[in-house]
This record gives sequence, structure tokens and C-alpha cells, in this order.
Amino acid sequence: MKLSQLYSNLPNQFPPIRFNDGLNVVLAEIRDPENLSKDTHNLGKTTIVQIIDFCLLKKRSASFFLFKNDSLFSEFVFFLEVCLGQGELVTIRRSVAETSKISLLYSSEACQDASTLPEDEWNHWRLSFDKGKELLESRFGFSVAMDWPFRKPLAYALRLQDDYQDVFQLGKFRGAHADWKPLLAELVGLDGGMVQEAYNLAAEAEAVGRSISEIEPQLIGLADSPDRLEGMILLRAKEVIELERRLADFDFKLPDAAVSEELVNRIEESIAANNERRYHLQMTIQTIDKTLDETIEFDLSGVERVFADSQVYFGDQLKRDYNDLIVFLRSISKERSELLQEERSETIKELEEIDSELNELNRKRMDALATLREARAIAKFREHTERLVDLKTTLAILERQREQMDHLTILRHKLGGVHLRRNEVVQAIEENITSSTRHESRYRRIRLDFGEIVNSVLDRPAVLSCCLNREGNIEFRAEILDEAGTATSADDGHTYRKLLCVAFDIAVFSAYLQDSFIHFVFHDGIFESLDDRKKRCLLHEIRKRADAGLQQIITVIDSDLPLLEDGSRMEFDRSEVVRLLHDQGDEGRLFRMSSW
Repeated sequence: MKLSQLYSNLPNQFPPIRFNDGLNVVLAEIRDPENLSKDTHNLGKTTIVQIIDFCLLKKRSASFFLFKNDSLFSEFVFFLEVCLGQGELVTIRRSVAETSKISLLYSSEACQDASTLPEDEWNHWRLSFDKGKELLESRFGFSVAMDWPFRKPLAYALRLQDDYQDVFQLGKFRGAHADWKPLLAELVGLDGGMVQEAYNLAAEAEAVGRSISEIEPQLIGLADSPDRLEGMILLRAKEVIELERRLADFDFKLPDAAVSEELVNRIEESIAANNERRYHLQMTIQTIDKTLDETIEFDLSGVERVFADSQVYFGDQLKRDYNDLIVFLRSISKERSELLQEERSETIKELEEIDSELNELNRKRMDALATLREARAIAKFREHTERLVDLKTTLAILERQREQMDHLTILRHKLGGVHLRRNEVVQAIEENITSSTRHESRYRRIRLDFGEIVNSVLDRPAVLSCCLNREGNIEFRAEILDEAGTATSADDGHTYRKLLCVAFDIAVFSAYLQDSFIHFVFHDGIFESLDDRKKRCLLHEIRKRADAGLQQIITVIDSDLPLLEDGSRMEFDRSEVVRLLHDQGDEGRLFRMSSW
């Protein structure tokens, strides 16, 4: 995969760029001496790689210059023609206004202008972003790093200034190491799949560990004694069964809701009052009966004898008076008897009514007492029911704890298995590194090529290596060595670190020239801060790799070009300069418009 050309629908504002198979230079000339003190000159040499990245389906970002300046670029449509080898090319069309719509054109001839091509002549027109990415990836058909989307390795082929801070971790890869180290291992010729698996297992172990730590506090005092928990469940289950049996033995009717102890007390009070009244009535009847049995008797002959014995004359008048009295008394006694008989009848009637009422009250009292007994039974039933609910709740909690304990046991076994598997994978990675170093391998060739490039430029050895840290994760190192072979801090400086980045990218992608993969690298500001001898040596290595088939695109400011031995400024061959920029007006900018 190499770049063939980059152009737009507005060629007057963005003239087309046609790339060579070998070295491609975007040269910025400082023609105005006053600009010598400036750093970037705002000509757009760095912007080229951003447009290439955009055409290769970089996701939309609000901070991206095309969208930050939407009013300037909304009408632009960019086209990137990519050569896939063996006469096969694909042109990617991407509009700034419709950045999520991707169009693809397949062809066998290079440097065609598809900007005016009708939509029906495109192989795929205005696909969704994801679909366009999927088809493009399929069209590229990489045979390297196939487990990763094509944009992952592409990041190492497009080095921006922010990507020179670290040889391995690009500015784009600020996330977790697991997001880029497995790919990096694959690119340098190691088994990236195993490195990925090691990270996956570490993540799985962490997730299982979190689950364990969430469960353990809920089983304080029980986590180390499953049998104790089983014993508690056994006891609670037995209590539940016993209580359910007791509840099944209850047999009663639902009580009248109006019946209460207060009502029973009122009935008993009425019975007592009626009994007291009944007693009085019975006593009244007895008194009446006794009174009725009494008769008024007057023995006149006896009175006469008493008078005679007393020698008192008992005259006829007196005798008549006594007879009249007897008649009077008998008259009164008859009248009283009639009244008493009447009173007796009424009393008996009232007594009968009281007896009837007492019978009714006693019946009500018996019913109420029976109902109260049933109510107390229901109260007991409710009490047992509530106890049963509590027991079942406790039992459910214990059973839930048992489930959690079982789950905890499974998690612990799983964690042990994950750790065991990860140890095996880590050991396999170590063996892969050792084997790849000691025997002929892509990793070995990349290391040698990397050391050769750095030594050619700096005249000092450099080593590319990797190892496993204490956590079993892979670490990559690129170090410049001193004469004794000891790593120095020279690579800590920005200039040498940039050189290591360039050497690494060239060595890696040169190793895949015979594979279906990325066959180009783009380095921005490659000569900045290097001295002239090192620039000439670096350019020699770049041309050497370009001649071998690695397409290289570099951006250079003419003032950074090295001086030759005769004091003149080195110049590139005109065929190598694919875009010439300068600081004399808009015509010299990448976009022929005012600076934004």
C-alpha cells in the first residue's frame, strides 16, 4: 500500500500532489528573510499529513482544522488515490461537509482525476462511515496485523510532531497500554496475539477480583466457614417446617368483627342486673304468697270467756262492735288479697320476661365467649404467620448468602485459573522474545536494521529491546549505547528521540515490503535540530530504504537542509519535491488562501 496522489475538487485552492514510489519531499522555502525567526511559517507542510489521515478515514474531531474552520473548508472534497500493488488502485473520496459519507473507486490506472466523475461510475457511492471503512479494509487486504483495524498500524506510518515524544507510544495512543502494546509487539515481529491475551487475562483477573471484593464484605464471618452457614440454613429450614405444621392444624371460623371483650362484659353486666332483679321479684312473690296465706280470725267466744273470767261484763253492744270490726277486717283483707294477687301476677309476668331475657343473654354470652376464643386463636395464627414470614425471610437471606458463597468459590477458582493461564501466557511471551532474538526472525531483522540506521547517523550503537515487567506486561525500549555498550540518556533529548522514532518506523515498515501491508512512512520536520553531518547520514539512510521499496514522505524547511562541504546548501532532486511551499503570498501555501 503506497500513496499515489492527493487532490481536491478545488484545484485552484488546493493543487494536486502526486507521490513518487521512493522519496517524496514537501519543501518549504523561506524567501522572506524576516521569517527566519519564525518556527512554522504557517505554510501548511504539516497539514498535508492531516489531510492524508482524514482521507484514510480519521474520525471527525471538533479540534481538527477542517472543522475548526468550517466556513473556509466546508466546500472541499478530498480524494486520495492509493496504490495496492499489481496495478490495483483505490480512490477514497471524502467531503468536509459530509464527512460521514465515503465513496470508493477501484481502478487499474494511476493518477486519474475522479473529482468530476459521475456517481454512477463509482464502485461505492456515499457509503456510511462504518461500511466504507469495512470495505476499504477488505480492499487493502493486509496480511500483517490482521487482528487490528488498518488504522492502528497506520498511526506509526503517519508521524506528526506530537508523535515524537515517545518511540513507541504515539500521541494518538494516550490510553491504556493494552490498546497499543499488543499491536506494537506484532509490528516488531513478536506474537502480538499472546501479548493481547496477557492483557485480556489481566483485565479478566482484575474484573474477577473486583467481583470477589464486592461479595466478601457481605459474607463477613461466613466466607471461611461454608459448613457453619449450612448448619444455620438447616436449623432455620427445620423451624419453618415445624411452624408450617402448626399453622396447618388450626381450625376455626372467622370471628364477628363486632365481638370484643368489652361487649362480653356488657352482656355479663346485664345478666347480673337481671339476676338481681329476678331475685327481688322472687322475694316479692314469696312475700305476697305469705301474705295471702294469712287470714283474719277473731274468736268471739274466747273473748267472752276472757271477760267472764275477769268478771267483766261483756255487753251486747260491745259484742256487736266486735262483730262489725270482724266484718270490716274481712272486707279489707279481701280487697288487699285482690291487690296482692294482681301484683303477684304482674311480678310473675316480669319474672318470666327476665328469665327469657336471661336465657337470651346467656346464649349471647356463650356465643361471644366462643367467638373471643376463636379471635384469640386467630391472633395466635397471625403471630405464628408473622414468625413464619420472618423465618422464611431469614432462610432466604441465608440461602442467598449460600448462593453468593458458592459464586465466591467459583470466582476464586476462576481467578486461580486466570492467574495460572496468564502465567502460562507470560512464560510463552518470554520464550517468544528469546526465540525471536536468538534465531532468524522478523524481530531480529528489525532490531538489526534499527541499530544500523542509528549507528549510521550517530556513529553510536543503539538497541531495540523488550522485556516483561513485574506485572508480566511487555515493555519496549530503544536505547543509544556508549562505547562500553551501556545505555545512555542521549535518547532523552528531543532530537535524538526523534531520530529513534524515525529509525524505528523505517525499520519496521521496511521489514514488510514483501507482505501486503503499509509500504510508506510520513515524517514531519525530520531534519529539525540535527547537525549537518547527521542530516546527510539520515538522508542517505532514507534514500537507501526508498530505493529498497519503502515510500517515504518528509517535510523540510530549506533552512534545515544541511550544508555541503563546499558551503552550499544541499538541494533535493526536482523529482523528489512533490510540493514546494514558500512564504511569498498565498500562492506559496498548501491551501492558496490567507492563513487561518
